[in-house]
Amino acid sequence: LAVAMRARNHSHGANDDSRSWWRDGAFWAAAIFAVHPLATEAVTYVNSRSVVMASAAMWASFWLLERARLRTPGRTYRINGGSTLAMSVLACGLLAKEMAVTLPLLVLLCDALLPPRDASGLALPWRQRWRGAALLTPALLLVPLLFATLQSPHTQHIGFDILDPWRHLWTQPIALVRLLGLIVVPFGQNLDHDLPLANGPLDPHTLLALAGLGFGLFASWRLRRSAPLAALPLVAYLIVMAPTNSIVPFYDYMCERHVYPGIAVVAIGGGLLLDRLLRPASIRAGQPANFAAARMAGTVALVVALAALTVVRNQLWQDPVALWREAALLSPDKARPAAQLGAHLARKQALVEARPWLERAVRQAPDVHVWRANLGLLYRLSGDGDAEVALWQQRVDAQPQDSAAKTALRRLQMHQVKARRALQRAAPVQR
Repeated sequence: LAVAMRARNHSHGANDDSRSWWRDGAFWAAAIFAVHPLATEAVTYVNSRSVVMASAAMWASFWLLERARLRTPGRTYRINGGSTLAMSVLACGLLAKEMAVTLPLLVLLCDALLPPRDASGLALPWRQRWRGAALLTPALLLVPLLFATLQSPHTQHIGFDILDPWRHLWTQPIALVRLLGLIVVPFGQNLDHDLPLANGPLDPHTLLALAGLGFGLFASWRLRRSAPLAALPLVAYLIVMAPTNSIVPFYDYMCERHVYPGIAVVAIGGGLLLDRLLRPASIRAGQPANFAAARMAGTVALVVALAALTVVRNQLWQDPVALWREAALLSPDKARPAAQLGAHLARKQALVEARPWLERAVRQAPDVHVWRANLGLLYRLSGDGDAEVALWQQRVDAQPQDSAAKTALRRLQMHQVKARRALQRAAPVQR
């Protein structure tokens, strides 16, 4: 990320390679991204490594494209070995996660707000700027192939059969605003966020989120020429979040692992801002020395605070009971955290403590068979066979067509009959 930032700054004429690293906005952008606590889930959760690989491929492709342009006579976008390699790396990112599809739009956005410059220092005309995104576009031909494969990692978490697509769509503005808030102020993190689906476009929360995003986009448009650094982060954030938080209904329609590339683009915006604030030219412009020192101290304090929060978050991830307990307490209306907490407590033989959590999960999500089976097993291990039978009998009475519940109930009843016969045969021997 630091290399990509330096390449973009250098092409924009905003970087001085003679500056110390601690005055380089690219370094601080990479530092903020590296230690941000919101990235913990994407990095730690094994099933989310695809997000990390796709993000790494995106920024590597971005850097390779910039490197190829800077080495071209006239510093223009051309088809050569470097641009072909950049397209190939982007294709690898698409094989990992569909969010890499947004890179051409990001390149086009950067070329619009931070125009690359030719060898004479002049900004490239628009007829040459769009070529950067066009050179990466052939890699996007993989997208239809990926989604045509029904068993691919890209489609197994899509929930058209569970979530209402329209309610999901009107919920996404709320999710985008909340996740952006967690990037700016990383407090209130949760492994399983409890965000109810919006009732429609007139839902108060949806209207408020749309108003906030609309105001931010309007401000970005007005600042596109006078302050392009301020216009970049929000638009880039919405672009990289579009594959996972827009039209396609995912089961986890608000989760922290999907915001991993969003952290990167917001960090880039912050790094570009710091690049201006920490530049010696701005410090010499009639500002006292202690003001410059305060800028640097504030930047260091921000990175240290984020690193401390990341350490605390990683310690929480080391204990699955503590991690799911936090999620269950922060999401009281969601069944999955309670079910996971009860299962982890049962594995540690804390059956008494696990029982109310599993009962809550079954009460909130009675259609999930595996959670009911876990609760029935807990009843059996606790010696409460009658409660296990009542659990399945209640399900059969409520949903007579549930064949799995009927099978479980018949099996339990057969075990009870066999147990009573065994006791009857053993009774004369005992006498």
